[in-house]
Amino acid sequence: MGSAEGPFTLYSLLDNRVVSQKDSASSDWDLGFRSTTIIVNGGTSGPGEGRAALLQMRFEDVTEPPADSLFRSDGGGDCPNESMYAICTGSLNGWYEYAGSGVVNPLPETTLVFRLADGGFAKVRILKYEMAGESRQYMFEYLLF
Repeated sequence: MGSAEGPFTLYSLLDNRVVSQKDSASSDWDLGFRSTTIIVNGGTSGPGEGRAALLQMRFEDVTEPPADSLFRSDGGGDCPNESMYAICTGSLNGWYEYAGSGVVNPLPETTLVFRLADGGFAKVRILKYEMAGESRQYMFEYLLF
């Protein structure tokens, strides 16, 4: 999902599907992927209620959404590299470590929790990230709360 350049690939966790770019101004999507950057449908990235929290916990151990104070929206980030996303970009700043030679490894025992565009919640674990030329592919698992 998502190349290094161009628009984000929009995804609905609620419907488990890729959402058309023509619906980018709607609450029909929850996350957007472009290279290693993930956006939420909220704040400066969309009209939804989307927010994100990055937890240093095993996926299995996250049984409910964390405190509201841990969630951030796009545009209100306080990332070390000054990116303005709810999930910080850059190696060791968010969900991954850049291992060199185009290898990106998801951080173990890191769980992303999202407040969805409609106000519900989901926990997400990124299992794998692959690059092939300009193409990028995520493998992740998630569970709605």
